[in-house]
Amino acid sequence: MVLAPEYSDNKKKKRKKLR
Repeated sequence: MVLAPEYSDNKKKKRKKLR
């Protein structure tokens, strides 16, 4: 689900906090 505008940043940072 890509509803947050930070999803792109998360994918770049490979964050484990993907909402």
